[in-house]
Amino acid sequence: MKKTIYFLKLICFAIIYLFIFASCSNNQNQEEKQEILNNKEEKESTLIESEKTKETNDYFNKTIIETTSSEPEIVEIDWAKYFNGFHGTAVLYDVSNKQYLIFQPELALIQRSPCSTFKIISSLIALEKKIIEPNNTTRLWSGEVFWNEKWNHNIDFREAFRESCVWYFREVIDEIGKDIIQDSGLNLPY
Repeated sequence: MKKTIYFLKLICFAIIYLFIFASCSNNQNQEEKQEILNNKEEKESTLIESEKTKETNDYFNKTIIETTSSEPEIVEIDWAKYFNGFHGTAVLYDVSNKQYLIFQPELALIQRSPCSTFKIISSLIALEKKIIEPNNTTRLWSGEVFWNEKWNHNIDFREAFRESCVWYFREVIDEIGKDIIQDSGLNLPY
């Protein structure tokens, strides 16, 4: 059971980081886009210098940033082909090799709202704390009309998760409470 929960947490963590930046990138304002462009130009300038000084031989394929033996290794990797043109980043932690695999590290450093990816964490906590009971998950719709018509009715957990129903997960998070989320043991940087 503990292995299953640990595995679920690991999968959730990976999915969150993969989708946070892919799903939220469409909501970037002009300032964020300019910041990213400036970071990219700065990075390109640094790369040119690195090539001149031969500090990094194979930067465009894979860059390994050396760390002390007790800290995880950070590996920059090119996963552009998996993003199919989407503007985003991915950070995965390989437990067995003590490595962070990072695609687009400059984007990974930009703090953003977790958007709908937080429903994964809130669902996990709510199920563990029995706030959501598997046989009784339907919540009553308040009557507030939302832009997504699929949210405008009483809805159960499965449908709320599938449709990313914001009002459902707001209620779940309110019931969980900030203290329980912070003390959940997940230790995720939200």
